[in-house]
Amino acid sequence: MGSFRRFWLNTVASNSIWTTRQRSVLYRLGGIECRAVAMYPGLAVYGDAKVTLGRECVINAGCTFDATGPITMAPGSGLAYNCSVLTSTHELGPSEKRYGPVVVGRVDIGRGVWVGANVTIFPNVTIGAGSVIGAGSLVTKDVPPNSLVMGVPGKVVRTLD
Repeated sequence: MGSFRRFWLNTVASNSIWTTRQRSVLYRLGGIECRAVAMYPGLAVYGDAKVTLGRECVINAGCTFDATGPITMAPGSGLAYNCSVLTSTHELGPSEKRYGPVVVGRVDIGRGVWVGANVTIFPNVTIGAGSVIGAGSLVTKDVPPNSLVMGVPGKVVRTLD
């Protein structure tokens, strides 16, 4: 990510002096595709991939987007405090250097999804529409629509109606 874009997104746009509406405009100017979203202070964005936030999405304070790969949030979905959305990881290397080459994926969050506080979503995960991810969960694989997921690693505990 260019240093000016990183400065714009992570210092200017994420600052608490702006209203959520103003912050949304500033993020758009920084290349994040978003309209009519509520973005609270402190979103940290790293990487140059496309970030698309649907209408009426909520991004609460202290969230992190690893936008090495694309991130999409469908309309009406929301992230609570301190969530991390990760699109990259490393291959496992030899014992002398365990972090091998970077592997890039994507994250897709469906319509109306609610992600609780302190959740981490790993690369190459799709969260189905209408699902709820319990606070503190680690989402390492796809989530079917209308599911309640909890735990480390996150597991479907029941289907929601």
